[in-house]
Amino acid sequence: VTSKRSTAGDSTTGLASTVSVIMATPAPSCQPGFTGPDATGRCISCPIGHFKALNGSSACLQCEDDTYGANSSLSMCLHCPPGSTSTSGSSQCWCKKGYTFQAATCQQCLAGSFKPNVGTAACISCPAGTYGELLGAYNLVSCFNCLAGKYSLSGSTKCSSCEANAFSVASAAMCDCNAGFMRTVSSADCMRVDPRISE
Repeated sequence: VTSKRSTAGDSTTGLASTVSVIMATPAPSCQPGFTGPDATGRCISCPIGHFKALNGSSACLQCEDDTYGANSSLSMCLHCPPGSTSTSGSSQCWCKKGYTFQAATCQQCLAGSFKPNVGTAACISCPAGTYGELLGAYNLVSCFNCLAGKYSLSGSTKCSSCEANAFSVASAAMCDCNAGFMRTVSSADCMRVDPRISE
């Protein structure tokens, strides 16, 4: 508030008189990225995870889902990079389900693996006895059971058939030799047992 004094003559007496005029000082218009003014007349920076796009005294707004504000005083929030996400008011983004943080970016989980949570954790290999064909899988349901007569190791993208003279049940991590056959130290194949060995 300012006070302005002016002098005017009185037409009836010819005497000069002084009049005080009270003038209101307009409140400052806060720039984008700032809200207010506060009680002291200052504009306040929008906090991290918030923004304000226009001039004026409106409040700062939270960054929307899938955007982020890493700094204060922002006039706009940035979109999350591909493969990442955020909730409203976030200061950073996190890798989506089915994506893992690798080489400074969020990358899809490879076939044979999955990731059920948002974050930077590593992808989880499909268990032995199952296989995964999908990129970016985000739950264990994406790992399919091997059929009987097949097997798989952890992290497999397909099941392998049992070798000759061997069998397996469904969801097997390995095959067993048929009756009358066995594996030896020198061979991983199922070899016929020499009946003379047990005599």
